[in-house]
Amino acid sequence: MGRPELTDNDIVQQIKDEKLRNGALKLVYIENGWRDAAIAFVRKQGGSEQDGQEVAQSTLIAFDRAIRGDKYLGQSSLKTYFLAIAKNQWYKYIRDNKRQSGLDSAIPDTPTDSVEALYLKGEHEASVRLLMAQFGERCKKLFEMERLGATMKEIAAAMNFSNSDMAKKEVYRCWMRLRGLLEKHPAIRDRFK
Repeated sequence: MGRPELTDNDIVQQIKDEKLRNGALKLVYIENGWRDAAIAFVRKQGGSEQDGQEVAQSTLIAFDRAIRGDKYLGQSSLKTYFLAIAKNQWYKYIRDNKRQSGLDSAIPDTPTDSVEALYLKGEHEASVRLLMAQFGERCKKLFEMERLGATMKEIAAAMNFSNSDMAKKEVYRCWMRLRGLLEKHPAIRDRFK
């Protein structure tokens, strides 16, 4: 006879309970395979098995602290939350190792969103698609380039703007257009708060 299935809320409560915490963490990390999922993510991103194990361990520590610190808001499943932390830990690991090795140009800088910001991206993708459907191709392309970290100079060259100031102005116009659409759709806007 196996252990009864625990809900995310049950797991959160057990992690917060000093007596039950280690058992709950072992359950999700080892028995439910979250460690292996974190390692698989790192391997898929080009990391080694050892990199994956280090990231998985730091993820478990950050996950435990986040749960006990009431940072988990229940906007996603607990496993999604764990894996978003793993993603953040992987990017931090890359950045830290890049600094130590001095390979500034070998690895591109990766934005480090908060864990909650990562969830909002995943959770509200459909809402974003709905809003983006109301944009022209120009704004879509500008947002995509900006999301990927392109400089205004690079955006200007790719979009055939006369200079980076024109690119900045166009990006600003698109942001204002997005703001206007969010004002027209308060239900969608409220999801992003």
